[in-house]
Amino acid sequence: MRRVVAIAWLLLLLTPLGQGIRKTIEPTNAIEDVDARRLEELIDTEEFLAVLFYTKECKDCHKILQELEKIDDDAENFGVQFVKNGEKFLAKKYGVSEFPALVYFRNKHPAIYDGEYSSHFKTDV
Repeated sequence: MRRVVAIAWLLLLLTPLGQGIRKTIEPTNAIEDVDARRLEELIDTEEFLAVLFYTKECKDCHKILQELEKIDDDAENFGVQFVKNGEKFLAKKYGVSEFPALVYFRNKHPAIYDGEYSSHFKTDV
């Protein structure tokens, strides 16, 4: 009986109906991690886009991400979409030289946030 229930749940999660269930389990305030292709699509379609470029080696990028997730929903109310990307080659394409880096795109034009990050949050490329 347990096996049947487990198989039924697995099938439910793999069907389109299950997609809605899976989305409710995921945290709603998580900033989407996008690949290069998806980021290019967003840059082309979104009027206002904020991208956090990070690396897995950057121990403190997670702290910055947590802070951004606190304002993500409010920013979306004003039309600013937040995403994150961990691909160094893509970060370099937009002029990023250290991590974490927040790049704001307005009508496809990037501007790197040069405000103060605590010095222990920065990691060179």
